[in-house]
Parts: sequence; C-alpha cells; structure tokens
Amino acid sequence: MNRTEVAADSASPVARPSSAANETRLAIIKAAYHAIARSGAQRVSMQEIADDAGVSKGLIHYHFDHKGALVSEALLWALRATEERVTERLAQGVFSEDPIAGIVSALFVGPDQNRDFYLTYLDVIDQVARFPELESFGEMVHDLFEKRFVTILRRAHASGFIGRDDFENAATDVRLILDGLFIQWLLTPDWRSQHTCFALRCERLLRTVLQDQARA
Repeated sequence: MNRTEVAADSASPVARPSSAANETRLAIIKAAYHAIARSGAQRVSMQEIADDAGVSKGLIHYHFDHKGALVSEALLWALRATEERVTERLAQGVFSEDPIAGIVSALFVGPDQNRDFYLTYLDVIDQVARFPELESFGEMVHDLFEKRFVTILRRAHASGFIGRDDFENAATDVRLILDGLFIQWLLTPDWRSQHTCFALRCERLLRTVLQDQARA
C-alpha cells in the first residue's frame, strides 16, 4: 500500500468513531443498564432505552444490531466498572491490609447499586444459560472476576492472611458465596436496610472458607 492509499484510508469516515459517537454509545449503554434493572431484559423496549438516553430509537439501532447485543454490552460495562474498582484498590494496597474485608468493601458498594447490578446480571445469565452462542459471555465474566480473585488470594496467602492455597478453587468458592448471598439479599423485603447485614455475613463466611487449609 502506498502513502496515498494510507492517507485515503486514514481520512475515511469509517476509520475510527468520533469521540461524540463514543459518548453517545456510552450514554445508550448506561441508559440500557438502568432500564434493564428497572424493567427486566425481556420487558424493556428499545424505545424506553432511547427515551432514557435522550436519543432516537434509530440511533440505538445504528450502534447496536439488536437488543440482545445492547443488553450484553450493558452488563459488560457494569462488570468492567467493578473490575476497575477492584484493580484500583489492588494498586492502592487495600487488599494488603485485610484482603477479605477488601473484597467485601469492593463489591458491597451500596444497596441501590448492587440491586441494579444483580437484577441485570441475573437477566443476562438467564440468556446465557438458554443460548449456547452466548457461551463466550460466561467465559468473559469468569475472566473478569475469578482471575482477579486468584490474584488477590495469592497475595493474601503469601502475607499469611489465609490458609487456602488452592487458589482457583478458592476463587470459585468466593464467587459462589457472593452470588448466593446477593440472590438471597435480593429476595429480602427490606433489602435496603439489610445490605450492611449481608455484607458482614459475607465477610464472616469468606473468613471461614478461606482461612481453612487447602482442601483435597
């Protein structure tokens, strides 16, 4: 390819989305996330999301081929935000002081935020379980969470905070405890006032499971 062709390619309007287009796409994703938490993935309409985002429904279809793609992207946005929060706390050394308390504080961020996340998460998991073509999404969730937990647990073991040294299995146990407790919390009528209680229960369970010696 000669320089003229390179210049022509770089000048092409489809070469790279503008910052304004990226901002619009992000606004749509955020609006979809909150609309799904409010109405459910099955019942929410593209028009409802468009109204929340302050854009036309046609503009949503310009950015996303179908509702399923937008729903998946909305949950990924929330997952990445959680992963970034955990990564930031890792860099700050929060998990060095008390890794178990650090995990709980990084994930129990507030009743409304956690409720929105898990309602959306469960909606998307329902789709992943029903449609094999979405299997890669489940693998992405695994990478975002369990691999990060493995890093935290390795450091915690090296510092003498936990006895478990089967880090992959221990990370899975962390996910099981978190998901189970959050689902039970969602079913609690006074979920908002019980948020702190469930966070403390989570911390106690994690300490019991992670401070045991490695299991066969």
